[in-house]
Amino acid sequence: MLIINGLHGLPNTTDPDPTVKGKGEDFLRSKKIEIEYFDKDLQNEIISANAKFMEEATERARTADLEDLQSIKNPFEVGLKNFAYNDFSEDALQLYIEKANIPYKVDSEEFKKLLVKWDFIDVDKEGYARPTGWGILLFGKKPTDKYSQARIKFTVVKSEGLNPEIQDFDEALVKIPEQIETYLGFVFPKMPDRSHFAHKELREISIQLLREAIINAIVHRDYTIDGAQILINITPKEIIIKSPGAPIVPLEKLQNFTAPTVSRNPKLADVFYSMDYIERRGFGMEEIQKYKPKPVYSFDEVNTVLSITRNIMFSSGTEAGQEAGQKQDKSGTKKDIGQIIKSLKEEEKKAYDYIKKQARTTKSDYAIYAQINDKKSQRILKKLVDEGLVQIEGKSIATEYVVVDFNMKEE
Repeated sequence: MLIINGLHGLPNTTDPDPTVKGKGEDFLRSKKIEIEYFDKDLQNEIISANAKFMEEATERARTADLEDLQSIKNPFEVGLKNFAYNDFSEDALQLYIEKANIPYKVDSEEFKKLLVKWDFIDVDKEGYARPTGWGILLFGKKPTDKYSQARIKFTVVKSEGLNPEIQDFDEALVKIPEQIETYLGFVFPKMPDRSHFAHKELREISIQLLREAIINAIVHRDYTIDGAQILINITPKEIIIKSPGAPIVPLEKLQNFTAPTVSRNPKLADVFYSMDYIERRGFGMEEIQKYKPKPVYSFDEVNTVLSITRNIMFSSGTEAGQEAGQKQDKSGTKKDIGQIIKSLKEEEKKAYDYIKKQARTTKSDYAIYAQINDKKSQRILKKLVDEGLVQIEGKSIATEYVVVDFNMKEE
C-alpha cells in the first residue's frame, strides 16, 4: 500500500490545475499499486496551509496558453469516434462559462483551447478535434448516445398504495443539478407554517441532505461500468441513493465521516467546483453528517449505497402535523405538539425554529446566533428538552441538542 503524496509532496492533496489533477493517481493505479489517503482532518490542514497556491494554480490553469502536454490519458480523455464539436450542447457550454466565470465566449478559439487543455476535446494526429468522454458527459447534447450509464433515474412513491412515479435525467451533467433542484421542489413541496402570525414555509430537512448526496453520486461514481445508472428511490420512509462503483476510501471512513476529500473523477469534480455545485472541501459531507437519524453507507457489490431515513418536519398547524405531532407525557396521555409549541415563550419558539432548520446545535452555537450568554442559552434549550421537542446527544462540551422526529417515534 502507498500513502499518496500529491501537491508538491504534501500528503493527500491534489494539484487544482485540471490539466494535471489525478494524473499521478491514474498512473499508480495503472501499475496495480494500491493507494490510501490520510484522514480528512489532516487534509483540511494541508489545504488551508496552501490555500493561496491552490487558488493561483487554478487560475493559471484557466488562463494559460495551450502547450503540448505529454501525459497519460484515461479512456475518458480520448477523442470519441463518430462524435464532433457540434455534439456539444451550446446551452451547456454557456452555462459552464457563466457559472465558472470564464472570460471567453462559447464560440471563441480561446475557449476551445481551454477545452482541449482540460481534456474535454482531443485533437488527433490529423488535427481533427473530437469531444472526449468527459466532454460528452459534461456538455453533450445527449450523453446517453455514448454512455447509457449517464442517466440518473428517480423512482418516487409518494404514499403507500400509489404507483411509483419515474423521472429520468439524461442531459449534459452540468445542466442536471439545476434540473434536479427544480424537480425536488415538486417531490418535497413546501408546507405552510401556521404556528406563527407571519406565514412561513417549511420543507423537511432531508431535502438539503438529498441535494448534497446526489451531487456526490454524480461526482464520485464509476463511469466505466456500462449500463450502471445512478438510482434514487424515494418512499415515505426512506431515500436510497445508489452510486455505481465501490467506494474509493474504506467504507468505515465514509460511515464515520472521516473520509478525505478525493474524487474518482477529478476533472468532473473540478468543473462542478468551479460552478459552485460542490465545495472544495468535503463535497457536502459536513451537511450529511449533521443529519439525524444518521445516514448509512453500504456497498452492494455494484453500488455505493446511501440510505437516509426521512426526517419529516411537519408544521404544527398542518393537518399532517396534527396527526403526527403528538407525544406522551409521563402519565401516558398523548399531548398535542402544536399546543406545546404554542405554550412556549417567544425566545423558546425562536430556539425551536432554529434547531428545526439546523437539525442540531450546541449551547454555545445557539448563544452566538441568538446573541445571548451561554447560561441563558442552556436554560432555553433545557426547556425544549423538558417538553420533549429536543433531545440531548453527547456529554460535557460535546453536548448537542437535536430536534426530535415525531414521525419516527410514532412508528
